[in-house]
Amino acid sequence: MNEQKDRPTRIVIVGAGYTGIWAHRFIMRRIGRQIKRGEVTLTVIAPKTYHSFHGFTAETICSVLAVSNRQSPLRFVMRHARLLRAHAEHINVDRRLVTIQYVGEQRQEHIPYDHLLIANGSYDVMETVPGMTAHGWSLKEPGGVLSTRNHIINALERADSIKDESEIERLLTVVVGGGGYSGVELAGNLAEMYRAYRKHYDVLKRHSAKIVLVHSGDKLMPQLRPRFERLANYCTRQLEKYGVELRLGVRLEEVREDGVILSDGSVIPTRTVISTIGQRTAIMPGTELLPRTESGLLVTDEVLHIQGHEHLWAGGDAARVMHIKGYQVPANALWAIMGGVRLGDNIARSIQGKAPKRFSYRGLGQSASLGFGKGASELYGVQLTGWIAWFARFFFFMYFVPSRKQAVRLLNDFLLIPFIGRYITPLESVEPQTLTEKRSHEATATMEIPQVVVE
Repeated sequence: MNEQKDRPTRIVIVGAGYTGIWAHRFIMRRIGRQIKRGEVTLTVIAPKTYHSFHGFTAETICSVLAVSNRQSPLRFVMRHARLLRAHAEHINVDRRLVTIQYVGEQRQEHIPYDHLLIANGSYDVMETVPGMTAHGWSLKEPGGVLSTRNHIINALERADSIKDESEIERLLTVVVGGGGYSGVELAGNLAEMYRAYRKHYDVLKRHSAKIVLVHSGDKLMPQLRPRFERLANYCTRQLEKYGVELRLGVRLEEVREDGVILSDGSVIPTRTVISTIGQRTAIMPGTELLPRTESGLLVTDEVLHIQGHEHLWAGGDAARVMHIKGYQVPANALWAIMGGVRLGDNIARSIQGKAPKRFSYRGLGQSASLGFGKGASELYGVQLTGWIAWFARFFFFMYFVPSRKQAVRLLNDFLLIPFIGRYITPLESVEPQTLTEKRSHEATATMEIPQVVVE
């Protein structure tokens, strides 16, 4: 039986990342007819008009893929939702209202809900390292991928036009903070990119680009150890073959405009420091008293309700989701997607008067790419390396690109690399370029300007 007879049942989703998109998809799969008849309404609140596919972040930073091709327009993938380009400013749990402010406007609106899914994701932890916010680069900030890519190309252009050897060294040195998946993938792909650019930049024929990976642990890829030691060691060897300098057992102590200071007191001259050192959950006003872990994650029960609240749901990076075996699932795209699948199905089941089902996904595997043909994948416990692992990752990621049209465009980028090479032109942006400027800029439109052809 439906929850309401005199008005539509109202579903509101905060966030249009993996969890939100896949929740929408499975809500439509189960109660799409009711939504089309107006018996149920579905509203999505998100500050961007597109979903950025993070699976190929390193390839996009390193100019294999066009920035716009990893962006799936929400109007392609969430066709039957009311899409509001806005920030969720406050949630009134008692009155079941979400207060939103539209992007670039002073206009606010109160959105009522019967079921609310909080899937607002996370942001890079930058403030813990002095100077990182002012002088570092983040891939999860709005526009972070495009601005970082532009910065790297512009640094190459400047290095190719000057004679100051010390400044050339700074411009051609990239420091990556964090030795997990993101950091290792980025370091490997950057090394491959600079090799590919040698034929375009004379400076790269005289000076070698320097990639430094800084990791506080004594070994890279702690997520894989000790069970998948062979994969983690493979990644380490590949980076060493690329000539990536590994600084293990130290942390980023301070980031300056012309260099970075490490916790052992050493200084690395550089103009580029990229953070992959971890994420933090954004806590929306009004939700402070909801059950949370010490790190701020919303505590969910076995069906992905926020614990103790049957009308509130959570998933993805914003939530602590437990594996059926009793441990917390990793914060990555696959688990966010599968959480979204269960959330969408359970919200629909609740509206139909049926009992929601337990989140019982057991996992598929994990994968990393350090450049073309240099993959490290684990599928159901089987460890794969080289081209077979690279292709496994490639086809898996392509399957989960939300828009088939964008998947075709990404495939086209990969296929054309042997013939026309990488993208080499920085893209114009009307938004501020540095992280400090972006955060202080009143307009919240992102730097990533989608260049999508709408059929």
